[in-house]
Amino acid sequence: HADGEPKQYAGTLDLPADTYNGMIINVAKNIAVGTSQTVHLVAFTPKPRLIGLEISGAPSAQPTQLGRRTESTAAYTLKPKLGAITGVLARLLGKMPPDSRAWFVTQDVPAFVRFEGPLYAGPVWRIELIGPTIPSAVPTRTPGGRP
Repeated sequence: HADGEPKQYAGTLDLPADTYNGMIINVAKNIAVGTSQTVHLVAFTPKPRLIGLEISGAPSAQPTQLGRRTESTAAYTLKPKLGAITGVLARLLGKMPPDSRAWFVTQDVPAFVRFEGPLYAGPVWRIELIGPTIPSAVPTRTPGGRP
């Protein structure tokens, strides 16, 4: 802080029933493909505030290769809705958060595949699944301890 003194905020924030801090990926994977839904988050800017997050899903054009399996996936866009005045100011100042994207397997049970987006006010991150690599030939040991 400029003067070295921390600022504290006190009060209450009325939260709607669709506020999901920390659960956005779980919410997104349960939204039907081809639909959109707006939920809310508490943004801990210096003073906590409520913002909207529009989540919309569309089927991916091509199947996704997951190891040896090919699965159909859906890509979801997570778009922050800051409001009219704040959104215009954020765009002018270059502070508008970018859209995030998440991919899920859509067959049987929805499952997470990949995420691309900011995790905080910083760079865009990519989080993907990775499978274990098991060597095809594992040396065996003889009773004497030699391979």
